[in-house]
Amino acid sequence: MNKRPEIRKRIKQFIETSLKRSGFPPTIREITTYFKFSYPSLAQYHLSVLKAEGTLKFRQLKQRRASRGLKIRKK
Repeated sequence: MNKRPEIRKRIKQFIETSLKRSGFPPTIREITTYFKFSYPSLAQYHLSVLKAEGTLKFRQLKQRRASRGLKIRKK
């Protein structure tokens, strides 16, 4: 069974929980640590897929993405 969709669902729940508790989303490093990913690029990959699905939105600064710039889109 493919575990990737389940991991993305859990990442979304983790972001929502973080937003409710602290008022801001987790960093990529915090996601990497929480899910025990070997590399931050794995967390980035899953976030990119969630963005492509329309589940997440990244807040942009002029030259780069904003730290803690994740937003959950309401459907």
